[in-house]
Amino acid sequence: MSVKIGTLLSDLAKKVGVDTSLPQYADLLSANFDIPDELYKLIDTKLYTDDAVKNSLLFKNYFFKQALDGVDKNLVRLMEEYQFDEDSMKEINGIASSYERIPTLVKKIKELEAKKTDANKGDRAILQEQINALNKEKATLQSEMDKKIKQIKRESDDEITNFMLMSSINSANLLTDQFDRAVMAEMAEKYITKELTNQGAKVIKKDGALKLVQASDEALDFYADNKSVSFEEFRDSVLSKNKLIAVTKPAPPTGPTNATPPNGANRPVSSSFAAALAAAQADIASAG
Repeated sequence: MSVKIGTLLSDLAKKVGVDTSLPQYADLLSANFDIPDELYKLIDTKLYTDDAVKNSLLFKNYFFKQALDGVDKNLVRLMEEYQFDEDSMKEINGIASSYERIPTLVKKIKELEAKKTDANKGDRAILQEQINALNKEKATLQSEMDKKIKQIKRESDDEITNFMLMSSINSANLLTDQFDRAVMAEMAEKYITKELTNQGAKVIKKDGALKLVQASDEALDFYADNKSVSFEEFRDSVLSKNKLIAVTKPAPPTGPTNATPPNGANRPVSSSFAAALAAAQADIASAG
């Protein structure tokens, strides 16, 4: 049994929040050649959306193990360094959850504080030093855990954003007369990445769609010529400027050449990118 490639692309696009009813995706999603059913199932089940990753026990167990292995090693080192008695070490090591081991460590600190009350002056100073070291180590372990969890989330978001970016590039009318679409898409991605850097812009995923923001502050939209620029506009301008998409130039006018230009036609733009964007939009419009 086989599946149409358009069906696969449509299902994947819906998973990442793309509106498949938009006309610019019609040709791509109606591609009619067949792919094996087992390939469709493999691709469809191995690609994860945000919600699927967040709710996957497999991902949770793997990434949390990566994040918490370092915590567990530090707990063992700490118990050895401060010469915990055998019963205390067995108690802590017998707890399956790394999160629950830290409260047990806190409990041992409180037990040391209780002992300090009955200790002589010399012992009290030693115990206080141990307590201070344990408190510091606890804070360090918690900080390391928080950083690793944030890193895992950031890497997951970056992968999904990159997938959406490449899907958007592949939906453009890329020229394929010299190279196949995969090569052209890779080339287009490099040009877009370079232009993003040059313009101080960045692509992020927001509300299930790609959004263009300022690289220095993601809370601020990217503007050119006092106008907010969408990622699709930015993409088309870069691809048009580098002649990576097919456009049809309009026929030359047959009327008088000294006609008065429309209002604002001679108004200068505020940046070279704004001019490139306007030219790209005109090309895309004429191609349509």
